[in-house]
Amino acid sequence: MSTIGIKKNDQATRRGLDRLGAAASRSPQPDIVHPLLRRLFLYWSGKRAGRDLPSRQDIDPIEIGPEVLPHIMLTDVLDSGRLRYRLAGTAVEAVTGHSLSGHHLDELLRPPYRDYVLSLYDEIIKGRHALYTESLYPLHGTQPERLTKRLMMPLVSEDDEVVMVLSGQTFKTITDLSYSPPLSPIPSVYRETLRLAL
Repeated sequence: MSTIGIKKNDQATRRGLDRLGAAASRSPQPDIVHPLLRRLFLYWSGKRAGRDLPSRQDIDPIEIGPEVLPHIMLTDVLDSGRLRYRLAGTAVEAVTGHSLSGHHLDELLRPPYRDYVLSLYDEIIKGRHALYTESLYPLHGTQPERLTKRLMMPLVSEDDEVVMVLSGQTFKTITDLSYSPPLSPIPSVYRETLRLAL
């Protein structure tokens, strides 16, 4: 049975997420509404094959599928503790405006968004669980304000150490949203975090 641990930051969100958490605890899979992120979570979960976490060798881009691939990222967890993008899909790089592959996260991201993202990786690596979050994505130049949804999942080495994070990320301009959740205007503050475990 799946469980969802929920971090909440306001009363309205708390009530909605309590209902979400209760429903998910009765469901065989967490309630990830975005279809691409849900497909990616089910793929990652299926690769566990009875283990706590899948390994990097278990991940095959061909199996992930052409619809999901533009939205994925693979991030190396280096021995030094730094994080380096191994690859990023075209949909992600279209928003960032440049290639991420081979660059360290702390070089490319600016505070406070950088600190927020690094804290997510820290939770995934130490907690050894998948994580779903939503937040505002920081504006760059004349780009419109966006809501980003992230699904981040750890991958382990043969020694069972988390050495990589497989992520899926989608973006939606605020004007396109069919709902208006109480998002913080500060990108470093997220609306909700779902800790996913089976």
